[in-house]
Amino acid sequence: MPRRPLVSAIIGFALTLGLTAQARVAAAPTVYRLEPGTTFQQGCFPPCLCPLLQEVSVRGTFNLTPAGFDGLFNTYAITDVSWIVSIGSADLRITGSGTYRVGGEVALLHRMELDLKVGEQPSQHFDSGLIPGGSGFPKIQTTISMNRQYCYDRVIVVNAAPEGRIAQFEIIPPHPTPADDISIRLFGTWPDSCVPQDAKVSIAGREIRIDTFNPGRVCLLVLTPWSLKVSIGQLAADTYQAVATHSQAGGPPQEIGREGFTVAAPLFTGRDETGNFQRALEDAIRQAQSAVPCCDRLLTYQVVDIRGQLGGFAGLNSIEVTIQASWE
Repeated sequence: MPRRPLVSAIIGFALTLGLTAQARVAAAPTVYRLEPGTTFQQGCFPPCLCPLLQEVSVRGTFNLTPAGFDGLFNTYAITDVSWIVSIGSADLRITGSGTYRVGGEVALLHRMELDLKVGEQPSQHFDSGLIPGGSGFPKIQTTISMNRQYCYDRVIVVNAAPEGRIAQFEIIPPHPTPADDISIRLFGTWPDSCVPQDAKVSIAGREIRIDTFNPGRVCLLVLTPWSLKVSIGQLAADTYQAVATHSQAGGPPQEIGREGFTVAAPLFTGRDETGNFQRALEDAIRQAQSAVPCCDRLLTYQVVDIRGQLGGFAGLNSIEVTIQASWE
């Protein structure tokens, strides 16, 4: 179906493609943001005695993308490192890329390796070493350095977490009316293999609560794309807030995202109460015209149905009406 052109005012329903987006299954990068506690320090560490600069905070982001599993460790590619260190009145930029590994056979271990360019200096290799940790994943907490904090070194304490909501929302159709059967698709990248499922929907006033659950007690520490579609049904014209929660293995529910949307009553329904199409169109134009600033004299309206059908007029895709508006 061809796209409709944008117009200055739209009477009736917005045109909506009756297609459901496919679930995201390909590995996609997750944006990580540095949290408070991320610091940069350079100078001499024991046993050397040269000056050691004060720790300063670091801010910025990087991307984390699943890169494979070798039977023991999940490996993630770190790309687009973009960090800023403020030293005095100057900002020092840090860029680069690397890898993060988490897993192990008995104890949980993790390792971060980054090749970083600090300011205008050549790229240097930073490494945390393979050390105990990683239980808080997808949050990452580790310390990387060039020389393992021996004599002159640069040390970065990394505290990072995925940015934004765990769950994203798709309202179907995107511009619902009271006549529509509404659905909501939740999707995103989950921090482990125990993705949300078994959704239950409850509606109280203007809040739509979507409670999800996963009974899994053993979850693989691997970022997992997921998608879940729930049926809401028809809603009265109003503004609503959808809230998604998740509980696992009997634990308390935790909010994983929320999204507001509006169910709008149609201004134009195709025919009036007597079945007259022309009179209904004229009434709709009068209503729309009253909301237009008085200085606008030339108005163009496009009338389309939400499914591209116009009140039983076969083969009629749209009507455009241009009128000369006038006010008392």
